[in-house]
Amino acid sequence: MPFRENVSTVDVANMFGREFGYPTFTQENLAPLLQEKKIGDRTFEWFSLKSQGDPIISSTRTALLALLRQQGETWLFPFIADQKLVLQESENFTRFLESCTLRSEKNKPILAKSPTPTVMPRNKRPPTPKQNPWSWITPQNWKQGKQEQMRTASFKVSNPEGGTLDISVSSFPGVVGGLLANVNRWIGQVDLAPVSQSSIDQYCSTKTFAGHQGHFVEAYGKEKAVLAGILFLEKESWFFKLIGDRTLAEKEKNSFTRFLDSISLKAESEKNER
Repeated sequence: MPFRENVSTVDVANMFGREFGYPTFTQENLAPLLQEKKIGDRTFEWFSLKSQGDPIISSTRTALLALLRQQGETWLFPFIADQKLVLQESENFTRFLESCTLRSEKNKPILAKSPTPTVMPRNKRPPTPKQNPWSWITPQNWKQGKQEQMRTASFKVSNPEGGTLDISVSSFPGVVGGLLANVNRWIGQVDLAPVSQSSIDQYCSTKTFAGHQGHFVEAYGKEKAVLAGILFLEKESWFFKLIGDRTLAEKEKNSFTRFLDSISLKAESEKNER
């Protein structure tokens, strides 16, 4: 994953950490996880993240992340799999990194930004979370989901067989890695292999919702599935994501697409109601 500017290690850690259930990283709390690893004539920043007990994602899921700084660019090599497999294949992963020849694609800028946590003085309240600009129609069977700092909204769905779905609405500054990086991150969470730009269409299509042209992601693993709507706006990205049990996801697909189709700006929605 190439980033056209020297993205910080904290930004990268937060991009993956949120999906693995970590609180927001800062330089201070990330430092104990970081190490430098010499591979051939290159020095990589190297750290791993393990799932923090989210029932939607296996508790043994691990992300081994290697970052290489080169000529003002950052190259990210994520290896995401079951913890046992990551340990088993770590030597092969190291040999793969040593063998890589890196070529820039100067006309394809990719950015990654995450909010910089604000250290608040004691006895003062944290800033008010960003207001949700969207309105939507929530399916009747969706219940209130887990509340997290980086989420604008959360929902959950379950069935008597024990299947669960986690549905989230979140926003981030910039384009947080671009379309391909996010698609590969999500399909990895449902145990599918990453794709290249030329084959991304097997999981991703264009879709217009909320008055903008966006993207619709649909991927089914053996046991889990992910559906998502993505909007890359001028200064921020919005992710509307459903992940969890495959059977339940297939059943909820129509409800999720109707949810996406119902999204509009609150100002426009209020105007139409008048």
